[in-house]
Amino acid sequence: MMEHVFSIGDRAPDLVNAIIEIPQTSAMSRKLEIDLATGRLTNAGDVDPPVPTYWHYGCLPQTLGDEGEALDVMLVVDSRVREPGEEVAVRPIGVFIAIDGWESNDDKIIAVPETPAHAHIREIGDLAPIRTLEGEDLPLAAAMNAFLARYWPGDAIIFDGWGNSCDALRIIRIGMNRYRCAPLAGSTHEASTLSAPPASLHSTTAEPLRRDAVRGGYRTGARAV
Repeated sequence: MMEHVFSIGDRAPDLVNAIIEIPQTSAMSRKLEIDLATGRLTNAGDVDPPVPTYWHYGCLPQTLGDEGEALDVMLVVDSRVREPGEEVAVRPIGVFIAIDGWESNDDKIIAVPETPAHAHIREIGDLAPIRTLEGEDLPLAAAMNAFLARYWPGDAIIFDGWGNSCDALRIIRIGMNRYRCAPLAGSTHEASTLSAPPASLHSTTAEPLRRDAVRGGYRTGARAV
């Protein structure tokens, strides 16, 4: 495994550096992914018709998930304009727990910017409503439903619950350990079998998401979004 050119930061997992791949936009038309070993951005495919995204989407460098790829992160309630490849200091507040079509954990870390304006947000339940393209103010779970209703799914993803901030920190710690062990294990595939997280990390800190609404996934290159 090649080393990542980005750092997760010296205060991880409580405060981590996220690398933006797909910024929040009213019309996502490309699936961008970043090669963490080189810092290069590539277009992994077009989205037709374009769809709105209600958060910045990216990854956490120096981590590995179940599939041997960097952990996914969704940066929510961030009004700043972000660019693909931008590094942002964020605080994890929860996790969207999912299983993909290959029966691997495909969790999405939920995070907010590390700023004084977001200091009061410690859990998903603390989030302000998210404004959709239609002007609706929705909780995160409903905004996720609204997004998926517009996006044509590619790979099967089954919703398996919401996790709280402690769950998110635990998943990040495991991902960091996998990254550190990967060179010794000889491959990211072997490393991904180390210290697997529990099968379910359910939490009641957020409104439940309809299971039937999360069939299929949206991808950023080789990494399931």
